[in-house]
Amino acid sequence: MDFLTLVAVYSGVFAVLCYILFFGDSQYHRHGYVGKLRENMVRFFMWWPEHCLPSPVYHQSRHLLIKILYTKNCVIQVLYLILAIGAYAEFTVDVLPIALTYKFGFKMTVGPYLVLAANLYFFFKCYFTDPGVISTSNHDRYADVYGYDCVLYKPNNVCKTCKFVKPARSKHCAICDHCVYRFDHHCSWVNNCIGGANIYYFIGYLVTISIGCIYITYISTWALKYIVILSGLHTARYIGADGQPHPITFPVMFQHLFLQHPRLVFLVTSFFLLFFLIGGFSCYHLYLAATNQTTNERWKSLPKESQNQRKTANYSRGILSNFGEVIWPTISRKRKKRK
Repeated sequence: MDFLTLVAVYSGVFAVLCYILFFGDSQYHRHGYVGKLRENMVRFFMWWPEHCLPSPVYHQSRHLLIKILYTKNCVIQVLYLILAIGAYAEFTVDVLPIALTYKFGFKMTVGPYLVLAANLYFFFKCYFTDPGVISTSNHDRYADVYGYDCVLYKPNNVCKTCKFVKPARSKHCAICDHCVYRFDHHCSWVNNCIGGANIYYFIGYLVTISIGCIYITYISTWALKYIVILSGLHTARYIGADGQPHPITFPVMFQHLFLQHPRLVFLVTSFFLLFFLIGGFSCYHLYLAATNQTTNERWKSLPKESQNQRKTANYSRGILSNFGEVIWPTISRKRKKRK
């Protein structure tokens, strides 16, 4: 199997697995083969470390992972900044000179850095913005934002830690140790809860990563195209297994580019694959926004119910109103009316 075919196979498998993981639980797939595949995937990922790794390695790894993911620390934030800056540094070194030399234009030379600036803006807004923390001093402000549906949210349900009645759609975050208005999830990448007051920043964060991935993939592919044309690689010939010269094929050309420009080819393939992962996650959260759901509500079940019989709350008011609620949260509108 040649190198290009191998990359194509890996890309296809990766895209399918991402689709199954993010959308296998949807109402369209939950009871079908995709839903069953997703359920078995999750079970396998939970099963194999404990049964396949040596016991000391498993317990130490689990302890370290829990400490990084489920305690307040900045390890993952530093890692993200290193990855983002490193990727754009690689783009600057290997792609930007070609783009400037052959006048790719403003969109292809400055555009990626504008996307990076927007992404870092959303990243730090997610990191520093109050997600909608509920306390005894502001409890009245959040108490009547949403009504209780008596399915997932029941009246007079007291938070055992915060010692007050939990407003509908709120949840106590065990990591941050407080209740959050319209709780979605705790995101380790931004070291903060994602709630009703910062969900729009989180969606912007995901969308700008997705745009950056496909943007850099596109521009880097153009750079490779110019390398091929200027070097005359597309008209070259290679010696086949029969010892005879043959016109170069695309797989052979791709493999040659990988050997001559490994960083650039790696940049293209890695960002292309990453686009499927982050793009799928972005679409998932856009779907939640369009249907006025949260990740917490999406996965939450009533006690002793199977996943197939799960009941979910319905706070949807139509697509436009649902997106409006994400962009301009209900609590913000209430504050403005009071003023």
